[in-house]
Amino acid sequence: MDDDQTFLFLLATLWFAQALWVLFDVSETKKRLPVAIAWGLGCLVLPVIGMIGYLLKKQDDVAKPVGNIVMRQYWFTVSFTFLAMLFVGVAQTGSSVLQMALENTPDRSLGVREDLAWSLAVVTIALPAWLFHYIRARSYLRNLVSDYEFQATFLIRKTMLVVTMGISGFLVIGILFFYVFAFFRTLLGVSNVPAAEYGGPIAWLATASFTLAFAYLFVYRGAEYKALANRFLQVEDAPEEPEVESSSTEGNTTHTSVCGSCKLSVDPSDKFCGAHGVPISESPCLFK
Repeated sequence: MDDDQTFLFLLATLWFAQALWVLFDVSETKKRLPVAIAWGLGCLVLPVIGMIGYLLKKQDDVAKPVGNIVMRQYWFTVSFTFLAMLFVGVAQTGSSVLQMALENTPDRSLGVREDLAWSLAVVTIALPAWLFHYIRARSYLRNLVSDYEFQATFLIRKTMLVVTMGISGFLVIGILFFYVFAFFRTLLGVSNVPAAEYGGPIAWLATASFTLAFAYLFVYRGAEYKALANRFLQVEDAPEEPEVESSSTEGNTTHTSVCGSCKLSVDPSDKFCGAHGVPISESPCLFK
């Protein structure tokens, strides 16, 4: 991979992280997905300015105190970004290895080795970074006490998982379609594609299939995620505490006391008239 491609990859990673931040924020505030897409495109056109503008606007949209928004967004956004980088690195590493095994052309082999060096560098950086942020994100979610903050953070966790399975499933279907299409092209004599051209997609197919199976079987169907989902449902179903309004009166009835001798107002709880000093029960007081 040359310098121009590396720069484009880093720029795409920056946009991907910002778009994920917006997507996770939309998920935690239960807004519509088109809003996330619109802001994601805005971040693509204005990589940093669009993100700053979104964060400033977001301050006016928070109806309830839900904890440290930036912190939970950071853990999950950075974790998902490094996961995507790790996915690309692993798939490209497998693709390069297969191409080196299937193709022995010297000039072509040099470019494949360069791609292999790039993909190995991506895996070396992305793997520990993803593990660190993913473990911290899980710990952050498990240790939350506030129900509102837990709801918002769990929605981010759920969105991250659903997007992971969705993208992986889309890649699996797309690559399988490529192989079926290539098979019929070869069968009908339209083209004769060399075996090396089929090696790369196999690595991407294997990586996407493993990611989809792991995310569904060991995360979505796992005991930890189910426990978090049950807590989320319990919070959703729990009735909200009614607001208690303090009032000095009960209902619409008010009670006043007037001394029958001096006509001054007397508190109903008083036992003596302040003007006469005699017990209320012995003075001619009228209750209205």
